[in-house]
Amino acid sequence: MLDRLAIPPKLVLRALDDLHVIAQNLSDLREAAEALPKVEDELAAHVDQLNNRVDRLLAQIEPLHAEMDDVDDTAESLEASLDRLHGEVGPLLSEMQAVRAQVRGFHDEVRDLRDRIPGI
Repeated sequence: MLDRLAIPPKLVLRALDDLHVIAQNLSDLREAAEALPKVEDELAAHVDQLNNRVDRLLAQIEPLHAEMDDVDDTAESLEASLDRLHGEVGPLLSEMQAVRAQVRGFHDEVRDLRDRIPGI
């Protein structure tokens, strides 16, 4: 058994004070313990609601993911078409410059003819 002198009186006094506080608050502690199942049920209900909301959000997001894949495929197809078009425009520009040079030459010939015909 513990010797009485082994435990300092201040510790004994503090332990008695703590026991007194516990005894005074025992009814509050009991009420809190009794309320815990209700709080747990409310928390579980809130967690279920959150899970339902997350499930609904996922149901809405999944089709968006598929649509984004379609948009990505369309963008890749468009990029390939633009690359092809860009490749076709280069030769057309060269042809347009050649046509422009021919038109300029034709214009010069028409001007020379005009200058040769009196009264025009």
